[in-house]
Formats: sequence, C-alpha cells, structure tokens
Amino acid sequence: MNLIVNRACLVAALALLATVVRKLCPQPVLSCVKLLAKDRTLQIAGTDLEQSMTILVPEVQVEAPGEVLVNLDELLTTLKSSKEQAAYIRAISDQGEPQLRVTDDDAEFLLPTLPVADFPPPPTAAPGPASAEGFSIESKVLVDALDHVVWAAGEADARYSMTSLCFSFRKGKVEIAATNGRALAVVEVPVNPLGGDAEHLVHNRFAAILAKIARYSADCTDHIAVDFVPGKKNSEGMVHLYCGFVTYTASIPSPAAQTFPPYRDILAGVEGVFEFHGESAPFLSALKKAASLVSVFKPEPPHPTKT
Repeated sequence: MNLIVNRACLVAALALLATVVRKLCPQPVLSCVKLLAKDRTLQIAGTDLEQSMTILVPEVQVEAPGEVLVNLDELLTTLKSSKEQAAYIRAISDQGEPQLRVTDDDAEFLLPTLPVADFPPPPTAAPGPASAEGFSIESKVLVDALDHVVWAAGEADARYSMTSLCFSFRKGKVEIAATNGRALAVVEVPVNPLGGDAEHLVHNRFAAILAKIARYSADCTDHIAVDFVPGKKNSEGMVHLYCGFVTYTASIPSPAAQTFPPYRDILAGVEGVFEFHGESAPFLSALKKAASLVSVFKPEPPHPTKT
C-alpha cells in the first residue's frame, strides 16, 4: 500500500473513528484501525465487537492498493505532530517485520502493524431474511430530537431499557423516548418511517455518536438515514446509520429482550399538564432562581428512645 492523503482530512476521520475504537484493550487488534486503499479511495474501519464504523477519506491519491492494520492512537498522534498539508503513507517490510511508514516533508515515522487477517469482522445480524425498518431525515432535526430525550436515560443500570433510547414507529410517525425509572422524556420526529409499527432500543451512546457523525459530515450532506434490522426471537439485531462518507453499525437487543416501559400509558394518566408558550431563556432563568431557593436540607431520622 502506498498513498498520499490530505493530513487534516485523515486526522478528522481518525478522530471520529476513535469514538468506537478502544484506546486500551486486552486485545490489541481492537485498538487498531484498518486502512484499505483501492480504486482511488481510502477506507478506514474500526470496531469494538459491539459497534463498528467505516469512513471513506476524501482527498487521497492511491499510488499502490493494499491494506494494513495499525494502532489508531499511534497513527493519530503521529499525524497530529505534523503541520504539513500532505502525508505520505506506505506499508513496508523492514527485516521481515511489516511496518507502516508515515512521512512528510521533514520527518519520518515507522509504526508497527498487525496481520490484517486478525481484524474482526463487523457485527452482523443473525443469518436469515432481513426486513429493514428506518427513515431518512435532516441531521440537525434528529440531533435536536435526541438532545431533548437523552438526558432522561440512565447511565449505569443493569436494565438495558433504562439506559437506552426507544425508537417507536406508529401510524406514519416516529417517537423517541427515554427514561431512567424516575424521569421520562418523549419527542415526536416529523418523518414517515419505512416498515410497519415497531419498537427498537439502542444504547443512549447512540445520541452522542450520531451528533459527532453529523458534525463530521456537515460539509457533504445535511441528511442522515437510520435503518433497523430486527433479529430473530432470541438473536440480536442491528442498527445502521448512513451519513455522507460514514457508515455506523451497532447491535441492538433481540426482540425478546426489548421491554421498554409502556410510556404511552404513563402519559395518558398524567393530569394537570402545565404548558408554557414564550421565550425559553427568561423561563429557564426564572427556574434557576427558584431552584436556588429550594432547601436541600434532609432531616435526620429520629433517634430511638429508651423504654
């Protein structure tokens, strides 16, 4: 493999890929990024076995096709240390040891590589006929919708439903809900989904990753597509996200394990709904002032009395 690539473009792509690649891992291969150069394109990929990401890097000139597996953090640190516009990357063999040579106009770095055959395949759904259910929407609309609900999801809970986002397809609309057992947030997304009525759970980290992908792809597209591929009864399914040059895939629970609380029943039983119409900034300022007056004093339990 031998190529010339815009250094800033590759740095940005590797920084995004770092959201799914573990920096410290007992399996060194899971800390690596796979570089595949062919047909005048450079594709980089990474995975942690539960989620994976593939990015096509623009502004690249492939001199010789090939593929290599190298530690992502080492490659990213090396590229960040340079200020040149172009980076020259070539796979070489030094005394039988395969290495990746990264050079610019005044420096040269040699990085160790691992066998490409050791790179794990991306997560896939169970074999069998698949029926995708999903939607395409403006990136900003979906990011804003997730911001409205992700705060209600729990961070550390053994129950997957308490740390997940529920995508519900009902009657030509998409609802996204999240709860930690105490707070509940629901938002309706103005989009007509493909497929019938269904519910899918994804981990709440999906919101942060989606926002990063949308920001990275803002220069080439303002839309994002999300497809859910349900697994069989006791098999995990997949969620696929497509945005510009980025493809993200993650596993989702099997249909038997997707037990999100019946939030519609909860909302139907709410009485005395408070509605506010006006500018949000003055309202939030008033709430903060009122919250500062709320006492957080917790009385001590009564001492036991002697009889």
